[in-house]
Amino acid sequence: MKKLLISMVVLLIVVLFVGCTTFNAVLNTLQHQREVYVEAHPELSEQKKQDILAGRIRTGFSKEEVVASRGEPGFKRKSYYGDGVRREQWGYYGKYYYFENGVLVGWN
Repeated sequence: MKKLLISMVVLLIVVLFVGCTTFNAVLNTLQHQREVYVEAHPELSEQKKQDILAGRIRTGFSKEEVVASRGEPGFKRKSYYGDGVRREQWGYYGKYYYFENGVLVGWN
């Protein structure tokens, strides 16, 4: 019984360590992507560069800028209505982002 308990504790520690390492690797990769994007787009305003590097978004961001700031969404839904406006909803970890004609108009 004692060996089983020790084995389970060791396994838990290993899983937590690997999970944290993987999570940090993902964050480092996303930060690198942000830096590469900002460097490749010198036309961006200083405010937009700072926002993207910090992982922030603002209304008016293009879809490409949102991806640069937040990474790829978990899902994308497109809808078209008779008014000619192309709408999309993107999902990120329980948050929803709304685009009209390729421009971020809001989120919740």
